Amino acid sequence: MNDTPIKDPDMHGEPSSPSLSIGDIAWMGLNALASLRLTVVTFAVALLLVFFGTMAQTSEGIWTVVDKYFRSTYVWVPFQLLATFFQKFFDLSKNTKWGGSFPFPGGWLIGSIMMANLLAAHVLRFRWKWKRIGIILIHSGFVALMLGELITGMYAVESKMYLQKDESTNYLNDSLSVELAFHRMDGDEKTETVIPKSMLKKGEIVRDSRLPVDVEILDYHKNSMPRPIDGDKDVPGTLIFIVNPSQEQGQRDNTSGTRFMTEPAPEAIGVKSAAEDAPAVKVRLRVKDTPDPIGTYFVSLWHDRNFSMRRVIAVPFDFVVDGKSYRMELRNRRIYKPFTFQLTNFEHKKYPGTETSKDFVSTVNLNDPEKNVSREGIRIWMNHPLRYRGETYYQNQFFFDDSGTVLQVVNNPGWLLPYASCALVALGMILHFGITLSTFLKRRKKI
Repeated sequence: MNDTPIKDPDMHGEPSSPSLSIGDIAWMGLNALASLRLTVVTFAVALLLVFFGTMAQTSEGIWTVVDKYFRSTYVWVPFQLLATFFQKFFDLSKNTKWGGSFPFPGGWLIGSIMMANLLAAHVLRFRWKWKRIGIILIHSGFVALMLGELITGMYAVESKMYLQKDESTNYLNDSLSVELAFHRMDGDEKTETVIPKSMLKKGEIVRDSRLPVDVEILDYHKNSMPRPIDGDKDVPGTLIFIVNPSQEQGQRDNTSGTRFMTEPAPEAIGVKSAAEDAPAVKVRLRVKDTPDPIGTYFVSLWHDRNFSMRRVIAVPFDFVVDGKSYRMELRNRRIYKPFTFQLTNFEHKKYPGTETSKDFVSTVNLNDPEKNVSREGIRIWMNHPLRYRGETYYQNQFFFDDSGTVLQVVNNPGWLLPYASCALVALGMILHFGITLSTFLKRRKKI
């Protein structure tokens, strides 16, 4: 048999190589995807991402870091993070500034590669035998955990419900999103039109037939802070509110107390502050379909902070167009529900001789005509939430004078997956250890 390779004259005397089929290429790709080296590299990159995300919380808010670093396909990591790290652990000047940034894989990309690597390894290397059931369950638990994070990141919503005593509410306040709302104040019916957060971008001009004006977004700020105003001077286009300890919640008085205005502020840093951001937007209102300005306004979310600011009296912006009265306010995005909650009682217990809270309990009535449900006297307190229509209602905060309560509401379609993951991993470890121990004892017995 002649083993001399066949030469192709078109290849200038070089031997021809066999062509690869699509199946061969797919098999090579599957082998590369199942590589143990890829597993090690991916885990190392994930550790670096956790490091960068942790360092980023020294200058950015927690939820900003979560979205930017862990719930993204890639992120631009500032070199200044490394400078901050070296400042803490090495003798480096605190004024050191490193400009620029570099791209890095985000959490979702790393998680996708990890899952693909795990599944490819099972297809190629793992033998589907009952003795390996423990390993299979452990890996299934890891897959369930990653799927749970994906579902949580894409679909989970955290919101709050503010309930004044003896009042009913049929909407939630999205904790992480805002909207600019316009209300028609006169007439028999109160009409409402909102501009979502996605449109509150610098330079955006919002025109809509349902709005009484055209709205030009001059700037958007992730946070704002109150600042006292000296004397009785007016500050045009600014939300003014009064803090007067002698007044009751809900009363307005522009003649007494300390006057405050709101102004832009840096985002609350994740590792240094537990306070929530109060977003703000600067807008210019225009006469509809014309460039004629009505006024420029800076509106903030501080007027929704009554429960924590203590006796904050907010004054929203009122304006008149074509003889009709309107009100403009920035607020948390409202999620309306087909049912209502009514707070009938709120109990706040303190440790004797102190102002430290010991326990607080909300008693509510639930009325859902759509489901024909009417429940009275539902008690919600710490570690005893209410679960209804796929949402969980936790006791979270309360108004400063105990006149109302704040319920934390969580809607997470993937909430069961972390529990299933832990159960699968635990069961898999028990089975794997038991099978390994049994095999060892049998071998030892034969010796």
